[in-house]
Amino acid sequence: MTYVLMVCFLLAFYHGNAKEDMMIKTALVDCGKVPLYPEATNLAKCKMRLDIDLKITSIKQVKTDTQYISVERVFDSVLQREVRLFTPILIKIWQENVTLVYPLETVAVVNNKAYEVVIHKDNVENYLGCKDDVSQTSMCGHHVQDGNPVSHGFCCHCDNSFQNQPYHTRGGQDCSDEYIARGTEAQDYLSSAHCLRFDPVWYSVKDLKAPQIYHLVHVSVFVEEIDPNGKRNWVDIAGTNIGVGTHKTVDLSPNKKVLATYVQHGNRHPASAVNIRQKNLLIPQANPSALEDIPLQLKGSADEFLVLDRSDIVTSGVTCDKAGISYEAFISQMFRCSKPMQSCLDKQPMHYWLHDIERTIQKKRGKYFLGNFAEPASPALVQHVGESFEWLRLKYTGDYHAHIYLQLNAENILVLPRGQEASIEEIHFLSSLKDDTVMAYVRNTGRMAALFSVVLSSCDSSKIRRMKTKPVLIGPRESKNLDLVFNHVTPSYTHIGVVCHVMVLNSYNNTVAERSISFQFGEQCFCMGNCQCSCSSVDVRCSHGLEARSRKYGIFTSLSDFRFIICCVLMIMLIGGLLKAVFGLIAPVSIGQSGVSLFIEKQKLDKYYEKSLNEYSVLHNEDGIPIHPVTKKLVQRMPTWKVTLINIFFCFYFPFVWIHWLYLRKKHGKSNEFDWGDGKEKTSLLERPSLTQNEIDLAIEQYKKQKEELAKGQQLASASPKELATQTVSPDRNARRFLLKDSIQQLLKKEFVYYNYTSISPFLKNSSSKFSLCGKLQRDGRKYKFHLNGYDMQTHENENGIPKQLVEPRRIIHPAIFTQVMTISGAYQFVSERPEYPCLN
Repeated sequence: MTYVLMVCFLLAFYHGNAKEDMMIKTALVDCGKVPLYPEATNLAKCKMRLDIDLKITSIKQVKTDTQYISVERVFDSVLQREVRLFTPILIKIWQENVTLVYPLETVAVVNNKAYEVVIHKDNVENYLGCKDDVSQTSMCGHHVQDGNPVSHGFCCHCDNSFQNQPYHTRGGQDCSDEYIARGTEAQDYLSSAHCLRFDPVWYSVKDLKAPQIYHLVHVSVFVEEIDPNGKRNWVDIAGTNIGVGTHKTVDLSPNKKVLATYVQHGNRHPASAVNIRQKNLLIPQANPSALEDIPLQLKGSADEFLVLDRSDIVTSGVTCDKAGISYEAFISQMFRCSKPMQSCLDKQPMHYWLHDIERTIQKKRGKYFLGNFAEPASPALVQHVGESFEWLRLKYTGDYHAHIYLQLNAENILVLPRGQEASIEEIHFLSSLKDDTVMAYVRNTGRMAALFSVVLSSCDSSKIRRMKTKPVLIGPRESKNLDLVFNHVTPSYTHIGVVCHVMVLNSYNNTVAERSISFQFGEQCFCMGNCQCSCSSVDVRCSHGLEARSRKYGIFTSLSDFRFIICCVLMIMLIGGLLKAVFGLIAPVSIGQSGVSLFIEKQKLDKYYEKSLNEYSVLHNEDGIPIHPVTKKLVQRMPTWKVTLINIFFCFYFPFVWIHWLYLRKKHGKSNEFDWGDGKEKTSLLERPSLTQNEIDLAIEQYKKQKEELAKGQQLASASPKELATQTVSPDRNARRFLLKDSIQQLLKKEFVYYNYTSISPFLKNSSSKFSLCGKLQRDGRKYKFHLNGYDMQTHENENGIPKQLVEPRRIIHPAIFTQVMTISGAYQFVSERPEYPCLN
């Protein structure tokens, strides 16, 4: 119960939220019908399918929380109207935010900040001087490229400095000090080494390709089912989660019961948030194991990715003051020694990053961060399986529309048509001085509230024209009075009989119940149930009309009476069993054990069940039955709880006592267990000190006679039908029952059999009172069950006892209604190898 309340709360809470973003349309169609969208394919291997079209009206307001949509009504394409589902369908939806995705292509790798390190005699001990010859070990180091050594810096001599300055312009060493270290040359010792070094952080330069819209929706479809224990559960029709979107437009569930299609509408080529023709994206990266502290560029989010003009980046590295500078540009700069330190190293990624950090601190808009152009999604960078490139994900802020088109196998989905079942309970004709009134009491026999109206027509009097009441809403299993009032006729028409036709129409103007009525002007007339109409001038009594006519009234009396009788019989049998069980507790032997001897035939007592006799040894009479050790009366031979349980269901067991007896006879008839053996074994059972030897011999002789009678019964059971026909003794009936069982066994082996019904069915078209249905007979415990076994299409109707093929076969709405559980005699009476009446399926 708690589970059901929780689901109802989720339906009420989430269904309101879903209306803001989604619109839903449903239709029950044939599987051969063309899908709603050309992008979709047909759901294979089904007869009927349920189409559900979910329209996402605006992606701006997408709710990433789980949403639930309840489907309770669908449009039936066959009936051309909306019908209600027998059990609602629950759709669970979870969708990701719509994003703009840019394919990224790596074109270069540039350093965060290339900087200059100066080494000379004034800032390094044991300085040995700077040489521009890279063939020797240089102060800055070098690497080999294409077989040629490339130096990581250059030397600046004091003669490159201005004459009027004591310190070198770029290096900063003191050129006025003429001290020369031992073992060095003056020119080398007074020179400074200018080395190019790189920051641990590097930026990957990406080209942005044309953006695409990315949207993913996860869908699960549940239907409510009732398990054998009566518990309601929500079962996933697909068996797993289904995911469709812009990059996966079709998804079929593993059990092939649900097919989902994603249909994209609107702008398929959205405008880019970044000018992809003029901009490059720079993404920081580094090897954290080589860093003592993680740089700030790596601690930031995707908002701090840099977006730079392509003109500010050089991939060849031969240009100064550009992101991507190399050793070659640093060494080859003009007038390098006469320029200040860090010349040629301006406009590095670090400079752009610091610019926007400062603007952020000042709460101003920056120029280079990605967050200034669009809001990155989370995660901002993704790489799909099997792809060699990454995708940049940005949140989409424009309008976008999409449809989720679901196709469900609807073979097990039942619908409840509205206003298809009604009956006319009573019709009263009341005549007054001013007007006459026809009062019709209409009962809605369906499971849903519906609108009904009453029509009076086809009267054989010209004074009464066709009349119709206003539609009235009648709840399920409820009755309401609908009145038709017309002007009073002239006195000359008084006591003249009139016959009219009364019809009950639903909201679709379809006739659901009708009957003919007769009344006389100036009198009070009544048409009760399926009785013929009576007026006050004659005896008011119920005269039943024809059964076919009563069916037009919407009253199915035969089926109702049959069910009522069955319920009464079952109730009486249960009450009788309860009474026997209660009185059996008072008199456990005379009442409690009466009629249950077959359950205690082989019971041998080791001790008495009566507490007052526990101290006595069990005593038996001449027939081997336990008796009271003092009064010699019969005693209790079964536990009290077992006797009570059998007595409660005694009335249900009693009609089948003979079956129980035949079973025991067949099981023990040819063995010595059933008659308790011979000789000494018998005498041990009858052992009692007070018995004489003659009494013991007499008891053994009685057992032998019983054994001969049982053997004779077995011979009769195995006799042929002709031999049985000549016999008149009681075992003859038992043998016939064996033949009856054999015939039922033959029916169980058949692939299909026929159940012959003897009452009209409201769930079939023109079934008449006698018809047959094809199905399967199966054993159900001690009983037999007949069910349609998939033959759930009505192909014929019964026209005066002759099967007539329907132009359009129709599905049997409730095939479980025709499931019959019966005893062996019921199966023999109603089930046959060939139909006895017109077969309708």
